[in-house]
Amino acid sequence: MSNYKGILAITIISLLILISLIFIIVNLNNTVSGEIISSGSQTNENPVSQVLKWDHMPLTYSYNEQCASYYNGNYPLEIKKTLDYITEKTDNSITFQKVENNADINFICQINNENFMRNLNDERYITAEAVSESNEKTNIFNNGTIYIYSTKNCLGKRPVVLIHETLHLLGLEHSETFKIGNGQSKDIMLDMNTNCFADITEKDTKHLKKIYSNKKK
Repeated sequence: MSNYKGILAITIISLLILISLIFIIVNLNNTVSGEIISSGSQTNENPVSQVLKWDHMPLTYSYNEQCASYYNGNYPLEIKKTLDYITEKTDNSITFQKVENNADINFICQINNENFMRNLNDERYITAEAVSESNEKTNIFNNGTIYIYSTKNCLGKRPVVLIHETLHLLGLEHSETFKIGNGQSKDIMLDMNTNCFADITEKDTKHLKKIYSNKKK
């Protein structure tokens, strides 16, 4: 009888371990690898910027040759998917137009960038970052650049890394949202390990629509 109980206990423990492993694997498939680090800063009281914004619409954008060539030339579709998502979420308050030169926002793919490669074994390596220039007197964006160091994150799903960084260039900062299991969150502006199905919050959406709804189209 004691042997039977021992075997039963081992079997139950083995099943629990197996279930745990399956849960971890599923979550990893739906999670961005590494930390998303960008120019956005975190604040406890105000998770969105109240000052920096663009003074016109549509915002023009372009991408470099590396971005254009990735995944048999399909990576630009990920960029367009990003911008279409933002336009839809803001009820067309924010719109974008592709140009070849002098764009408001530039997407620069640098997959072999040392900033990314030297941290591959670190859980907090950089996958992308947003950098902007603005007029200090008017608090208006002059231009912005999104540097992309890894194009594999959430490929074929919601391009949360690109959305996250683009939202920084629209005035949003990092969120203080509590992380849900394994570092995941439904808030796309969380700074680390964003879920591949994360979404922009209603609060951030309202903020963007408020500051951009009257911009000239």
